Amino acid sequence: MTEKEQEVFVSKRTVGLSSGILYGIGCGIGGSVFVLLGTAIAEARSGVLISLILGGILIF
Repeated sequence: MTEKEQEVFVSKRTVGLSSGILYGIGCGIGGSVFVLLGTAIAEARSGVLISLILGGILIF
């Protein structure tokens, strides 16, 4: 390919400090939900399913 055929794509979006912090917090919360969900299922069994359904209804 010649230099004219090659195009360089540069993203015009940037991640600012506040966006980066909020992204990190969201990842931490999301990851801990999956970790703690396994522990909750081991303890409460079917109660976890009921609580997830009720929580989903409340959020919707």
